[in-house]
Amino acid sequence: FRATHFVETLATLVNGSDDSRTIFDYLLASDQDVQLHAHPSYYFYAEALRVWGTGKEYRPPEPTDFIGGFDEPRQFEILQEAAGLFEQFAGYRPAAFRAGCFAGNRATLRCLQKLGIVLDSSFNPCFPECSFQDGGGDPNRVCVMEGVWEVPVTVARTPLPENRTGFKHADVSALSVTEIQTMLKSAAAQGQRHFVLLFHCFSAVKPKDETYSSIRPDRIVIRRLERLMHFLASNTADYRVSTFGELAGEIATLRE
Repeated sequence: FRATHFVETLATLVNGSDDSRTIFDYLLASDQDVQLHAHPSYYFYAEALRVWGTGKEYRPPEPTDFIGGFDEPRQFEILQEAAGLFEQFAGYRPAAFRAGCFAGNRATLRCLQKLGIVLDSSFNPCFPECSFQDGGGDPNRVCVMEGVWEVPVTVARTPLPENRTGFKHADVSALSVTEIQTMLKSAAAQGQRHFVLLFHCFSAVKPKDETYSSIRPDRIVIRRLERLMHFLASNTADYRVSTFGELAGEIATLRE
């Protein structure tokens, strides 16, 4: 299967172009779908490095990594930078976006619309403290907001008392394969046409510390992912595995 890889580009401002280029080249050579991801913390760290280089003090705005926490002009400035870097490495403009920490809002969507990005997948009701605090629509419902199609991360209700939001997202690091299969079957039975599975690259490893100075494979999560892929491959009559890039090309088929 092909997947959509939302690749962070603002780290280029800190780590340099060569580092980002290797990621894009690897994914594109593997015929994967690459779309835009952005963590503003890199943007402000790069700014801090410039200011510190002049001997001055620097205090980044808070919350540093939640793009939806900034006013619309600052969001546009950050997203324009991220999209420009993306085009430099990918050779095309991004068609879809996911905010770092899922921390987008309606102003983010207005910025994306100005940049020609037609799809967003930042709304995740598991994280109400940062994801669309100004209203992201209904869970699992594809809709147009601020001129952009919002295709939210798919979630399911959970009775677990430790989950204060009442939701868990479709991710094999958060749910068992059986639970995700149940979500898929239930969604299909209720006519849900788009089901967004989530997987972070760091989900496949167990780090020694928060800096990932040493890692080892998380074999439980890897086996879950393999089992889920086998399930989807065995049920192609019921489920079509697609990408956001493909969806952007079929945008006329979307409906609320």
